[in-house]
Amino acid sequence: MIRYLSTLCCLFAALAAGAQSPVPAKLSARIPALMQRDRIPGLTVAYIEPGKPVWVRHFGVAAKGTGAPITDSTRFEAASLTKVVTAYVALLLAGSRELDLDKPLRDYLGNNYETGDDPRFAGVTGRRVLSHSAGFPNWRSDSLLPILFTPGEKGPCELYSSVAR
Repeated sequence: MIRYLSTLCCLFAALAAGAQSPVPAKLSARIPALMQRDRIPGLTVAYIEPGKPVWVRHFGVAAKGTGAPITDSTRFEAASLTKVVTAYVALLLAGSRELDLDKPLRDYLGNNYETGDDPRFAGVTGRRVLSHSAGFPNWRSDSLLPILFTPGEKGPCELYSSVAR
């Protein structure tokens, strides 16, 4: 995991270098070596200037076993990397009063999302999702998103200690 983080930090540092520098050329030159060092089979990088991507490049393969190339429609597992971005956007929206962290999410969605008819979804709020106390599992295994406990009933520490047993 530390290796992946160092690769991501290098990529983010290059992207933060600014539009005046030849960032795409630097990325093209540096990424293959980082991928080889960290044993990353494939990735896609986008360089974005205000309002639009100005450079998108695929590196490596979509699947080690098949050697299939990465395309514009290749899906990558982002795992927990999206949590920070989601939290940041949610807090920006809350700061501008466009999102009330304590209002049920179904009030925004207009439905029960993908939880079926589970009435406990009414207790799922942005604050509970962000604090890992909404009742959702860490991983989803089927088409419905199960609610494992009443939202707000347990916090993340209780969840981790019960999983460890």
